[in-house]
Order: sequence, then structure tokens, then C-alpha cells
Amino acid sequence: METVINKIVMPGWIDKKPVFVRINYNTPEQKRMNTHIRPEGDSNELSITGVVNPKSNGNADRGGQCDNALLEIDTYNEKEGWTRENVVELYRIWNKYHLNHMNPGCPCTDHIDMTQKIPVYSYGYGNKHRIMEEHILSGRCVDYTEYLNIAKKMRRTDYYVCDNYLDSPEHNPEVLVLIEEGYLEVRAQVEQKAVGWVDYTKHPEGWLLRPCPVCGYKYGSEWTRRDIPTEVLQWLVDLPETQVRYAWKK
Repeated sequence: METVINKIVMPGWIDKKPVFVRINYNTPEQKRMNTHIRPEGDSNELSITGVVNPKSNGNADRGGQCDNALLEIDTYNEKEGWTRENVVELYRIWNKYHLNHMNPGCPCTDHIDMTQKIPVYSYGYGNKHRIMEEHILSGRCVDYTEYLNIAKKMRRTDYYVCDNYLDSPEHNPEVLVLIEEGYLEVRAQVEQKAVGWVDYTKHPEGWLLRPCPVCGYKYGSEWTRRDIPTEVLQWLVDLPETQVRYAWKK
């Protein structure tokens, strides 16, 4: 018999405001009976969502993927068996297995924090490049040799002007020369971006589309599925359905 989980738990309170967590683990057939969940794939999928301080008007302080709220709980629902230890375990399971059919990476890279932020730089054409183009367009420049030489260099670094997923200019000698010569410039804004969203071909620390050194899978190229261990499912099954009343309960 397949495991089915459809429950709401209440681990505790944040500043006296209750934290509720909905846990669903359904087969595709059961999903079709729950029209708010789209059938996907041919094996069970886990969905975990939360809400902090639901109100009678339908609002709440927080909702959805608010897993960090679990770590902010200051009073545990001891009456229903909640402690810091099992709250942290729920947080871990939520992070690792929520939507287990939609993982951007392979198991080999699970130990890497793909949310780690790195600085990415945005580049544009420099003043000297703009002046050179103006001279050509106005007919003041009749010798295109310099322009063609620079254009050849620029073609090798053209994505520096098009994209923001880029490394520091100090790590790119050709780009650094073009900046020093005035053909490229670094825009003022430096963005902090998660490594999982940064193209590895444009930043040495980026992981987007980077081939796994073990299995060759390119991170972020498609969704992969993670099977949920039996002991994890049983742990979720054993969690107590909350008896605490809340505004959204029908």
C-alpha cells in the first residue's frame, strides 16, 4: 500500500503567532482528485508549505515557502510533541525533499550550497569605443584598421556587454586591457547572485550548466527526481495532525 500524507502540523509560535505547516505526499491519481495540485510524473511527490499567523480575512504574516520561519520559533508546541530537534528535522526535510520531482541538480552536488551569493559585474561599451563609432558614422574616420582590430577583440568578449553573470575584470586579462584602454567599462552596480544561477562559462564559481565531475549532468539543464527514503516518509507520517484551531481551517 502506497504512503499517503495530507496533514497540517503546528510546531510552535513566533512572538505568540502560530506557525502551521501543510504536508502533502500523493500519488498522481490522488492528485487528480485534488484539482489545486497538477498531476506530474508517475511516482509520489512531496509538497510542503507553511503559513505564519493566518487571519480570518485570508491574510497572514507569511506564507508559502517560508521554511525559515521554523528556525525562528521561540515557543515549541510541546503538547503535540514538538521540540527544537524535530522542528530542525522538519526544516531539513522541507529544504531537501520539497517538490522532489523538480531538482535542478544531481545527487552528486547535493553537498554544494547553490544559494551561496557571489558578486557579478555588468559591463558596457566604454567612451573610447563610442567615440570611435561616432567617427565612423559621421565619416570623420576613413581608416578602419583600428576599429577592426578593436572589434576583433570585442567579439571575443561580446557577452561582457550583453550579460550580467560575469566575473570580476581582474580575473579576465583581455577584458581588463579593454577597460584600461577605454573600450569597455564596468557599470556601477555589482549584483550578488546565487551560484546556481550564474553561468559557469562566465564566472569561475558559477554552477549553471556546469557538468558534474562525477556523472556529467549539467546543473539546471532539466528537472531531476529524488526518491524520498522510507524512513523520511515514515517520520512525516508519524507527525501529529495539529488540534490547534486556526482561522483558515474549514
